[in-house]
Amino acid sequence: MTAPVFFRTLDEMRDLIESVGFHARVWDQITTNISLTQDPSDLGQTIQTIVMGDDLSAIELANKRNHDERRTVRVRAVFERL
Repeated sequence: MTAPVFFRTLDEMRDLIESVGFHARVWDQITTNISLTQDPSDLGQTIQTIVMGDDLSAIELANKRNHDERRTVRVRAVFERL
């Protein structure tokens, strides 16, 4: 059995959000502007360490790998409801 695929392009995501009654006032792709190199041990206790506990390190490594392999993008957006 094949797992469902939920990948969408940036344009598809924006169109989907706008199709349910929102208008993008700001839509900035920030993928290239983010840094995934911060050492989580330098952060002390954060909400991430509380929620994800011992799994946080593996999650952050997977996030970095996805970023490095361009499998994920990040967008900073502001929408208003029409």
